Amino acid sequence: MAKKGFKSIVFGILTGATLGLLFSPDKGSKIRTKLSKQARKNKHVSSFLDKAICSCKDLIGTAKKEFKKAIGSGNTAKKTKDK
Repeated sequence: MAKKGFKSIVFGILTGATLGLLFSPDKGSKIRTKLSKQARKNKHVSSFLDKAICSCKDLIGTAKKEFKKAIGSGNTAKKTKDK
C-alpha cells in the first residue's frame, strides 16, 4: 500500500510539472535556458545530496551486517540453552 501511494505521488508531481511546462506562457527555448541556469546554480546541492545518499547507503550496509551478526549470535545462544 505504501509503495502504491509513493508511486502515485511521484506520478502526480511528474504529471503536474509536465503540464506546467506545456501550458506555460514562455517559449520552449526560454524554459530550457531557465532550467539549465537553475541546474547550474544548484549543482552544489546536487553534489551534497549525492554524498548524503552514498553515506546513507554505507551506513545501511554496516547496520545490516551488524544486525546479521547480532541475530546469528543470538540464535546460537538460544540453541545451546535449549539443549
